[in-house]
Amino acid sequence: MFDLDRLDFIILGQFAKKGDTFRSRINLAELSDRQTSRRIDVLYDFGFLYLKKTVPYRKNSKMHHRETKVFSLSLKGFIASLDQIDFEKNHLTKKYVKEIKDKKISKAVVEYLKDDLIYFLTHNDCRGITLNKMKNVVSWFDDYNSVHGFSGKDLEKLNKLNNKRNISWKKMKKEIFDNNVFHNYVDLWYEVIDQYANGWSYDEIIKKISTESPTPNIEVRNRLIQFSNGHITSDVDLNDLTNMYKHINEKTKD
Repeated sequence: MFDLDRLDFIILGQFAKKGDTFRSRINLAELSDRQTSRRIDVLYDFGFLYLKKTVPYRKNSKMHHRETKVFSLSLKGFIASLDQIDFEKNHLTKKYVKEIKDKKISKAVVEYLKDDLIYFLTHNDCRGITLNKMKNVVSWFDDYNSVHGFSGKDLEKLNKLNNKRNISWKKMKKEIFDNNVFHNYVDLWYEVIDQYANGWSYDEIIKKISTESPTPNIEVRNRLIQFSNGHITSDVDLNDLTNMYKHINEKTKD
């Protein structure tokens, strides 16, 4: 998924553990400070990191006329850092889950997020897509989920993962009931993670996503109508849907 070497992954893993961090606090035994700094610059150029702020050196320092930089993981960097750190232990995951006060709901949400991410990564891997040069991974989450052009073997693999993901979604949905804002907090988790990475507060995120509603995409295949809300897909038999509409019309006439 990523054209990175082991040292790049280690750097991203350190950001995943530490959160927003001065580049000088990222240390690798195999690299000098200058070499590490150059790699951080390259990771920033490719969108794995965000530049959060620049801070002047201390006034009594010989380098007081220069500035040092604070970086954080982007969504792309967050995904790549999972090569080095467990999903639950990632700084951005902790920030995301912190706002979910109920432990039972939190556990259900994390399981769904992991299944959704595994499906996303497998889907892209089957297509031979790497994310290194992709500029907007957030928007790609909304658009990637097409099953056209896959081999039968890949489709079988993806269907199993999608079924597992849908089960996680239903378990999680059962816990959060019909809270639309929280529904968006979970359904748009990749966008929320990126907003946290950019320094947004929970209140700012909730204000934004409370106005968002993923537009369902509808596709007819083999008399199945496929509803895709965001990136969760459900199949409904065309005959069942027709009968449902007949029933609704009859009730309306009554």
